Parts: sequence; structure tokens; C-alpha cells
Amino acid sequence: MSQLKRYVITFVKAAVYFGFFMCLVVIFQNYFRGNEAFLSIGGGVFAGFLFGFFVVLLEFISDRMFKKKGISYSNSNINQKRKIKINKNISDIVSSYKGAILSLNKAKILREDIELILVKTGVSWKSFGEMVSISATALNDENTIIEIASRPSLRLTMMDYGKNSENVELLVRATLINFQNRIPLFH
Repeated sequence: MSQLKRYVITFVKAAVYFGFFMCLVVIFQNYFRGNEAFLSIGGGVFAGFLFGFFVVLLEFISDRMFKKKGISYSNSNINQKRKIKINKNISDIVSSYKGAILSLNKAKILREDIELILVKTGVSWKSFGEMVSISATALNDENTIIEIASRPSLRLTMMDYGKNSENVELLVRATLINFQNRIPLFH
């Protein structure tokens, strides 16, 4: 998806939802005051337009930050997942993620065993926190598939300004650095 198309979709999503909500609020306020509720719709549409513009501006700033870090943010889905095939035994893999996990924003490990690490990150200006999982599945004694996934902690989240993509990319990079014999499967 082109960057301009992504910005337009983000603008429409933010403007329509926020504008609709603001229309309802203003209509109810004016109704109880005895004013003409129909004239209030313009105020809600204007507020939605301003909010949509502000959200796109934040996304643009976020894109610039990603570019400086060398991260490609082409997939704007808030639920990010990636699989990698590693030529290592499953017991060697999970323990190697500690450093990368601790570099995530206010990371707290909720569960850790031989096949799964579950992490909750803290609140940032991009999101209300994320749930990050690293799962390992042994194919045989020497090959393992690692699945790295990140999703918002708050299920109602509609935009995360690429925070989940950033989490997955950071952990994928850590995987590729730690294990030189690797075969990326897909995004």
C-alpha cells in the first residue's frame, strides 16, 4: 500500500469515527439546552476533520522515526506476526531473547518456558501497551520455527502508529543476529 493511500485511510478512519462521536455529543448538548440540534452537525464534522489531520500528522512523524531506525513500515495492520526458521535446537533459542525483550518499552515477562515467552509492554505515546509473544516449535532436533507476534493490549485499539511492527522488527533483528544460520519464512 502506498504511503499516501495509508495516510488517506488513516485520515478517513479517524475523522469519521471522531466526527460522528462529536456530532452525537454536540446534538445531545444542544437538545437539552433547547437549541437547534441540526446546526450542531457542522461542529462535529469540523472536529472530526481536525482530529483526522492531527492523527495523520502523528503517523507521518512516526514514519520518519521508523525511517531513521531503518525499519520498513509497509504493513499498517495493528496485529503483527512473523515466522523464521532457525537451524538450532529449541532449548537454545528461548533463553537468547532476554536482552531484546528488556529493550522493549517497560517490558514485563508474564510467562516463560521452553516453547513460549509472553511479554507485556508499557504505555507509550503510540499505544496503551502491547502483548508480545515469542513461540518456538521444533521441526526436528536441529530446526525450529520461531513465531514473533505483537498486538495491542487494549483490544479496542484501531491505530498504533507502527508500534507493534517496531516490536516485531526488533525481535526479528535480534533473532537474525543471534542465529546466523536462519531462513526467513514470511511476514
